[in-house]
Amino acid sequence: MAVGMMCGGDGLADIVGRRFGRSNPLPWNKAKSWVGSLTVFVGGWATSMLFVEFFAALGFLEIQSQAYVCIVAAIVGFAATVAESLAGAIRGFDDNITVPLISFGLSALLL
Repeated sequence: MAVGMMCGGDGLADIVGRRFGRSNPLPWNKAKSWVGSLTVFVGGWATSMLFVEFFAALGFLEIQSQAYVCIVAAIVGFAATVAESLAGAIRGFDDNITVPLISFGLSALLL
């Protein structure tokens, strides 16, 4: 999930946010946008689910409940979105470090 959040979430948000987010900045961080934050959540969730399904199909993961994995991916996606939105607003807060760490920690804890 950490890789999914970084690639499909944070990576895609940079592209989409720069293209479509200039007119809707976040109140707590003018360098980030609502469009970019929504992209972090949706893109990260979708990519994480694809990775989980891929590794489950290869036999590396055993999934008991698909619904539970969707919920965990949503929780991880929300936490990654919050972390990404704070990058730059808090001095020394780097989303390239915090997003994967938070994503890994939460997914390891919840899965």
